[in-house]
Amino acid sequence: IFSAAKFEPYELNGGLVSAVAGKNYMLIAADTRLSRGYEILSRSHADGRIWRASSGRENINFKNNNNSNNEEYLPLSNVYDGAFIGTSGCHADCDALKRLIRCEISTHSSWVAGGGYLSASNTANLLGSTLYQRRTFPFYAFCVLAGLDRETGTGAVHVYDAIGSHERVAVAAAGSGREMLQPILDRLFSTSNLREVHNDDNALEDAHNGNNNQHQHQHQRQKDGNAIAAADQRRGSSLVLSPPVKTHVDCDVDEAVNLLVRGYRSVAERDIGVGDEIIVCIMKADVDGNSSCGGSVKVKRFPLKQH
Repeated sequence: IFSAAKFEPYELNGGLVSAVAGKNYMLIAADTRLSRGYEILSRSHADGRIWRASSGRENINFKNNNNSNNEEYLPLSNVYDGAFIGTSGCHADCDALKRLIRCEISTHSSWVAGGGYLSASNTANLLGSTLYQRRTFPFYAFCVLAGLDRETGTGAVHVYDAIGSHERVAVAAAGSGREMLQPILDRLFSTSNLREVHNDDNALEDAHNGNNNQHQHQHQRQKDGNAIAAADQRRGSSLVLSPPVKTHVDCDVDEAVNLLVRGYRSVAERDIGVGDEIIVCIMKADVDGNSSCGGSVKVKRFPLKQH
């Protein structure tokens, strides 16, 4: 008896992408491993994992450089034009999604008088609607989007599922190992958790010294520092709800990069689909008040375990 082979349209090729929104910057990062089960297909897969969706003609190519500090700068004509998108999952679907989004943005810029561009929030809505259009046979692509808000200069980060549901957050992760990386980043970037640990240490010290200040230390503990009070979630007379949490972190860009790399190295020790190298793209807003929107994106590389 012969039976037809089971049709399996999807393949998980690993990859872990993440993004962080700061007060005047954004980060987007990904590892460079492309795998199929226990087989490693590539150790330098970067161009298909992080790519720029904008009306500009810049082609961001993450080529291996010979700089001793593993840093390079890639020029951009407008830092507020579009956004960076990180994709993981099925490589074929990620590549098809990349071509489709770029085609949509190119069509928009061609039809709009003066060559208008899409902001980061508009690009986020475009990506969500594109994924939702394929909900009956979805792209097996898990995305994060990172850009800069033109009005405030803060980072704008959105995280997606495979059918386009998305949310603006301060720290996002998607792909292989996301279940491990997301709580690590939440823990590292939450100052309230650090204060809670500090209070617990004081409580243990007082208990050792015979002081009973348990009630006092419980009173000192605070809720999540990223949470916004319910009374502050409404804006104006229209009672429009703001996000219930902060959509950016408070640390500077160097500290954010260090925390992000710590999280990736922890996950790479435990997930076979994550490894080889981390590529971190850093884009800052214009804080000098210059009228020009041009700039560059800084690309940094960090090694990961090559198991």
